Amino acid sequence: MKAVRPNSYGQSRQFSGLELWAIRRRQRVALQALRGLVHARPGAELRVLELGCGYLGANLQMMAAQFPLVHFTGLDVHIFDEGTSPQIQLIQGDIEVWQPKKQYDLVMSLAVVEHLARPAEHFGVIAGCLKPDGLAVLTTPTPLADIVLRSLARAGIFDRGEILDHQTYLTESGIRGFCRRAKLEIMKYGRASFGMNHTALMRKEVDGDAKK
Repeated sequence: MKAVRPNSYGQSRQFSGLELWAIRRRQRVALQALRGLVHARPGAELRVLELGCGYLGANLQMMAAQFPLVHFTGLDVHIFDEGTSPQIQLIQGDIEVWQPKKQYDLVMSLAVVEHLARPAEHFGVIAGCLKPDGLAVLTTPTPLADIVLRSLARAGIFDRGEILDHQTYLTESGIRGFCRRAKLEIMKYGRASFGMNHTALMRKEVDGDAKK
């Protein structure tokens, strides 16, 4: 089993410049999905889970400020405080072995799967966390990003430790294959950040919806 990383995302570095721009691009994809759910289910008690939320749960804090009626949960290997607020619960745990105790309306995996030694299993965790009518958002760098990210890390623009921790860069066909194995349907696929990041909006397959 791969050793647990010594730090969580955001634990040892404040982000700025190009790195912060990339983070906001990922956030935008998740915000669009959550806005859609809130609009489609007015008055519903929505629950959101972020797998790999980082040390401070910064994405969840940003989203909680915009959606005060939504409950947020975040998981990471190290977190600043378990129980940041009544609206946000942060859980410390290893994302590669963690098992959910409940299901969620929205599951987010933002720039996480590239850090995992067994990416296929991560898609299974996403499916297990989703309510039958829930949505999942995934972002991960494309193979094209590898040399670019390493160059930016060497220049000190991106966090060098984060980039060197990358285990794999998935292709679009790889993502679709892992989704089929996990019985997830890709509702919308795209590219962001000049084509260097995959974005996928997914749901659980409904009986008869599986793509051949």
